[in-house]
Amino acid sequence: MRILVVTNFYPPVTFGGYETCCGLVVDRLRERHDVRVLTSDHGAEQAPTESWIWRRLPLFSGVSGDTLTAGLVTRRAIREVRRALRESDPDLVFVWAGARIPKGALRALETCGVPLAFSILDYWFDRPYDHDPFVRYLVGREKQARAVWSVATRVMNRLPSLRVDLSSATPAAVCWCSETTRRLTSVSSTIEPVLQETIHLATIHQRRLCAVQRKPDERTTILFVGRISREKGPDVALRALAALQRDHGIEARLVMCGPPAPGIDRELRALAEELDIAERVRMIGAVAAEPLAEMLGRAHVLLVPSTWQEPFGLVWLEGALARVPLVASRTGGITEMLHEEQHALFFSTADTTAAAAAIARVLTQPVETAARVSRAYARAKEFSIARYLDHSEAFVERAGELLTRRGAPR
Repeated sequence: MRILVVTNFYPPVTFGGYETCCGLVVDRLRERHDVRVLTSDHGAEQAPTESWIWRRLPLFSGVSGDTLTAGLVTRRAIREVRRALRESDPDLVFVWAGARIPKGALRALETCGVPLAFSILDYWFDRPYDHDPFVRYLVGREKQARAVWSVATRVMNRLPSLRVDLSSATPAAVCWCSETTRRLTSVSSTIEPVLQETIHLATIHQRRLCAVQRKPDERTTILFVGRISREKGPDVALRALAALQRDHGIEARLVMCGPPAPGIDRELRALAEELDIAERVRMIGAVAAEPLAEMLGRAHVLLVPSTWQEPFGLVWLEGALARVPLVASRTGGITEMLHEEQHALFFSTADTTAAAAAIARVLTQPVETAARVSRAYARAKEFSIARYLDHSEAFVERAGELLTRRGAPR
């Protein structure tokens, strides 16, 4: 089968586990299929040249200025999509991640007549046209000054190189990274899902994490791992640290690993000063896999205080494999993988008092904590990368067979 994979970022250009997983799935598919990848030109100058990887798709920057150039960027993206279709002549188009890809280009894929499948790992698939700086102005619901821009956009859309048409629905296969993501996503009216599956993610670091030697630091250490941004709840972690000493008399330190969002490090330092815990908080930035594994081995608790519906979250899986006691907010895909009390302790979103109480339980109930850790470790091992690749390959092949049998017009 000839497969065209379309994604926003592709290894070695990565921002997390999603891009890495995409590369692994593509490698697996290439063992039996003819695969081409169309991805963004972001970081193309640092990436190795591969004849089957086309790094030429433009992306929106994600800032307000995108609106002014949206038509030109969308036009270029559609041109690159159509060029990739001609060059690969695929039997199936597999869209991996669509955030920041001009949705007019994705619509061109939907209407090209080739069987189409999606892998959905976050919420970009939720009403994708509503926030696109070009397509949103084609529906004609804008008011006042934006209504004028909407008229201009519809006029521009008459160009043969655009002509984004939202009037019909395209049959497609969709695999979700969690039931939570599936439940919370409002699929676009231009997509008719005819095959849907849930394939939970896996970490490529399973073997290394299983080999971690547990040796918690003498000083009680709470570990926060991941991008330090508001939806990840770093302020919840700080307030929980303060409440742990105030309500339970336990003095601990908080180590935060991950790249900070712009400006948030200053906000968190100010909050730590306000809570009088600044001397017990360390923000050490992004950490590579090997030193992170060592830090997990030294931590007493892994705290996952997300304040949004985390689609999946690999951090809980990696913590469980490293046999670190887990305390997490009761939100998103984590509650599908780990069961409350059996594998981890959960608290209501942003409830810092409950978070502190759960951490105190971990630290003061060693027998119960050890039993939970053991069960979580066994559970996490079920989500192996081999299982993930097997299921992903089977989904792609089923999607191609089913949609071809339906007779998509070429």
